[in-house]
Amino acid sequence: MGNKSSSIFIPRIFRHRRNRTPAAEIFPEEIMEEILLRLPVKSLLKFRCVSKSWCSLISSNRFIKAHLKISIKDTNNFTRQNIISTFSPPGKILKQCSLSSLFYGLGTTNAVDVDFPIRNPNDSVRVVGSCNGLICTILNEKLIYLWNPSTRKFKKLPNADDRIKVISKYGFGFDECNEDYKVLVVVSSFCIGGGFETTVKIYSLRTNSWKRIEDLAHDCLFGSTGKFVSGKLHWVRRSGPNHSARWDIVSFDLGSEICGSVALPHYFGTGSSPSLEVLGECLCVLGHIPKIEMVVWVLKEYGVTNSWARILRVTNSWARISSVSYGRRSNLRRESPLLTPFGIGPEGKILLMIGSRFMIYNPRNNCFRPPRIMNFGGSLEPPHVYCESLVEIV
Repeated sequence: MGNKSSSIFIPRIFRHRRNRTPAAEIFPEEIMEEILLRLPVKSLLKFRCVSKSWCSLISSNRFIKAHLKISIKDTNNFTRQNIISTFSPPGKILKQCSLSSLFYGLGTTNAVDVDFPIRNPNDSVRVVGSCNGLICTILNEKLIYLWNPSTRKFKKLPNADDRIKVISKYGFGFDECNEDYKVLVVVSSFCIGGGFETTVKIYSLRTNSWKRIEDLAHDCLFGSTGKFVSGKLHWVRRSGPNHSARWDIVSFDLGSEICGSVALPHYFGTGSSPSLEVLGECLCVLGHIPKIEMVVWVLKEYGVTNSWARILRVTNSWARISSVSYGRRSNLRRESPLLTPFGIGPEGKILLMIGSRFMIYNPRNNCFRPPRIMNFGGSLEPPHVYCESLVEIV
């Protein structure tokens, strides 16, 4: 017997058999393309071998962009979206599972180890951002890689500074105006004669080079990872004396490379400590008053301050939930938010992490339930959502 065929699903119209007219001669070219656009990346990578014309089509920028658009908009079934995380402090194992299995899974979801192709067993790895199917990772707190886990293609970025000692802040996103992926870092480096110098630098994938940014005041930013929404990176900022300090959000436009600001909901005065996340394609802010409440707000229309909407508020059971999720021996980083929302599913249900536990919140009955999941235990970094894509790293 010969080798068994792959278990990957191949639509019947693509199965060439004797005495049958090839599908390409039956269906118009535009219909074939529409069918291909709705297939997963794994299938498309194999179908490039069918013919030169299919390889050319699937590898074209036009097809890659159209396929990505469909993948991003698949918010009903989440069939092309996954979550990925590693253990905290930065560990040696990356885990992932599908977003759909957490929302819709009838049985137990099995998280799998991700075969990260560019490290040895002693490396620590941390995911610091995702965009259009590409993931930005940092190895051993110094080496930065861009990686497409769907195609297994990757690129090591040149060092931002040969004297680099510490990278304290990161940001990764897409400059749509210039069709360029960019990475922003705040680095502390050794100076000649002793001491440190802290600088802000930005990397362009198109030019494969770094340059210095002077406009971003990094010393007042909270949180290590900038949140990418609407072409901009975002950090929480605190300004003013301690007793009357005010919070707001500072933005950095990856296209113009100019800083701006985003007003917070009026809820955030001087008493609540905010942190940022991304929920769907919207900027999300979490407010935490210790032992009292946790609230989650979403900016439904970017740039419109009065479009902030509160989607979650936990009060009475908060102390009990936090004590269960955060034990005395928890080694999560202090900056990690206690509650991290990262997905909105059917009927407005919210997938989130409380401490190191996944939970699904139902706003209709104000209840939480844990999805059944295996091999995602331990103290996890806040997860990142990425969609499967054919986007190339060149």
